[in-house]
Amino acid sequence: MPIVFDQVSYSYDEKREKTRKRGIVARLRSGKRSGDQGEEPREQPAWGSTAQQEWALRNVSFTLGDGEFLGLCGHTGSGKSTLIQHMNGLLTPTEGRVIANGADLSDKKAAQRCRADIGVVFQYPEHQLFAETVLADVSFGPRNLGLSEEEATERSFEALRAVELDADAVADKSPFELSGGQQRRVALAGVIAMRPSVLVLDEPAAGLDPQARDEMLNLVARLHREGMAILMASHNMDDLARLSDRILVLNQGSVFMLGTPDEVFSRGDELRSIGLDAPFAQNVAEALRTRGVALDRELYDIEGLAAALAKRYRARCHGQAAEPQAQMRAADEGRSDGATHA
Repeated sequence: MPIVFDQVSYSYDEKREKTRKRGIVARLRSGKRSGDQGEEPREQPAWGSTAQQEWALRNVSFTLGDGEFLGLCGHTGSGKSTLIQHMNGLLTPTEGRVIANGADLSDKKAAQRCRADIGVVFQYPEHQLFAETVLADVSFGPRNLGLSEEEATERSFEALRAVELDADAVADKSPFELSGGQQRRVALAGVIAMRPSVLVLDEPAAGLDPQARDEMLNLVARLHREGMAILMASHNMDDLARLSDRILVLNQGSVFMLGTPDEVFSRGDELRSIGLDAPFAQNVAEALRTRGVALDRELYDIEGLAAALAKRYRARCHGQAAEPQAQMRAADEGRSDGATHA
């Protein structure tokens, strides 16, 4: 199911203005004046202020295609979380449109219908676990779809297996007895049990230990290989380079770059200018190129860079070995010529 952002802008000012007007009416009814003690303080401004508005997103356009893996990155406060909340209509644009499967998500009924098909997993989703058992938590979404208890249970066990948990072993346990990595898998299973075709992930590996982190990212990669479209926000450029088909870079609420990992990470200086960076191996390769090592301008991971350097080393060693052999052959030919003339 493609999701299209068409010139999407979002202003928190508009929401604050509506809240302010409601507050004025409430104060008039209660006899309070503006500035009386108890008035809520104004929030900090978002990015991209104009004369009338302050924008968290400004003119953002892109398409998440069927089965695509789109990476999302940007400095803290660049608009990533606001964008994610637009993916299934939790927020609606101040200007522009978000279209999912042909429907404009500013229509509340259309947004409600799409939420089973566009699963959003926020950062630290384990904090949203609430039920007494893992099974009750995972089956909450399917039950809300109107499925029978039997169908909801079947989907829940299927989802737990999909996130590589032993469904029989954990179903009746409290989710709070599990490890942090397991709790995050349970939260993800609760979304997968809805059988979405699109999965939206906000820093899915944040705060996990190295082993749990690798397991989570491998799970995300497997879900993508099995056909699920994924949008994943991450601060880790190596993860985005390894997993993404394309990468969307936000800066102050606007699209700064959009392209393949090769296209995005070849512009390391521009990324660094907005507080981001290229993957580690790419930075090493660039530093080697500036020192005269002839490396192709491609996107490297650690293994690829090591292989490229090993290839160059073998070629150089072969060339050094070939040079003395050539000299020996020339000397032999010289001796043979001398003997002939004699």
